Amino acid sequence: MEFMDGDLPEGRRKSGCAVQGRGRILSAENLLSSSGSWCRERDKAGPLVSSIRDAVCWSGPAVIIIFTLGRVEDCLQKATFSFSGVRPEGVEIFRMHPQQGMKGLIVWEYDLTSNDIDQRLVPYLRQCLKKACTDADGVAWSAFEGAFHFDHLFTEDVAEQIYGYCMSDSDPVVVWHSETLESDRWKRCISDVRLAVYRDFL
Repeated sequence: MEFMDGDLPEGRRKSGCAVQGRGRILSAENLLSSSGSWCRERDKAGPLVSSIRDAVCWSGPAVIIIFTLGRVEDCLQKATFSFSGVRPEGVEIFRMHPQQGMKGLIVWEYDLTSNDIDQRLVPYLRQCLKKACTDADGVAWSAFEGAFHFDHLFTEDVAEQIYGYCMSDSDPVVVWHSETLESDRWKRCISDVRLAVYRDFL
């Protein structure tokens, strides 16, 4: 993943399109099957799955989308996504506005742009999710473009569109295999997150 230094764009507002609640999340270790990784990819992964690469690069440059739902009103600072000199080439920030009945939910979207990605994306994304989760005082997750709507927050129909998450009481989880995203095991993982979010925030 080739990240460059440079100023990040100023934040913008974006009309919302998904969120909801909290509970105990299974640890990352419990999400690993005996036959291999279910819900977390290894740091030193092989070639990225082409279908997922295509999904994050559909517009040309790679766009990694991170959402936060938390108790902190302000958006995260650009330093949230910088680790050991690694920084995205661009970051766009949007405030997601919930519809009637969900007022008070604080949701932000962060679009991290890079011209290239490689296996370093997985450990980098884990760091981003952990820091975003902590700074937002809530939950952070990564999803493909168009997967967010307040009526479908961590629902089964969008489970395969979510490829990473972090809750305050668990380690960050990142998936980089399309087969895992489509599995029933992953749907249960996302369902657990949904239950936790409901208990904490709704």
